[in-house]
Amino acid sequence: MKNADRIEEIACNMAVVKKEVLFLTHPVSRTIRRDWNIVSAKMYVFGLKRDYRVLIQEDLAELHHQIDELYKVASMGLFSDVDTSWLNMLRVEVKIISANSSSWLRAMKTWDACVARLLTAERLGIIDRKQRKHILYPVTKAYIGFKNTAMRGKAQNARELVEEGSLMLSPSLPDLAA
Repeated sequence: MKNADRIEEIACNMAVVKKEVLFLTHPVSRTIRRDWNIVSAKMYVFGLKRDYRVLIQEDLAELHHQIDELYKVASMGLFSDVDTSWLNMLRVEVKIISANSSSWLRAMKTWDACVARLLTAERLGIIDRKQRKHILYPVTKAYIGFKNTAMRGKAQNARELVEEGSLMLSPSLPDLAA
């Protein structure tokens, strides 16, 4: 995993929970492998300042909200009975160093389950790639905003990115309640 040294610097000074996590989808697994160590480390360090920790938690709450909305869509109608067993489980070992990183991991597991259903629906011809990307767009934007805030970037936060994205024209989607 990338940036393992970053999290090791913090981990040697505190109790760390090592956890092997199974993901269904390559995109979410790849995101965790790429981002986990650096984002967890920076989120922990920058979160030591109370004011900034509040900003991180707000963006984490927005990420959870967008994933919860996605979960509602991915659990209804056309997507409710899709069989995701064709996907190969991917193992990733993570080190949980804070309550925020634990919350982030829970969000990513839910996102992974939703992506698995949408990839399966695409494979079955229920939706196409453009529709899948459109359905995932708010969560993707919320994730970018969360990651940016956690790493103390200068771009927009999660809510601003999601609101900006909601102004885009949406492609036609199948009747999801069918």
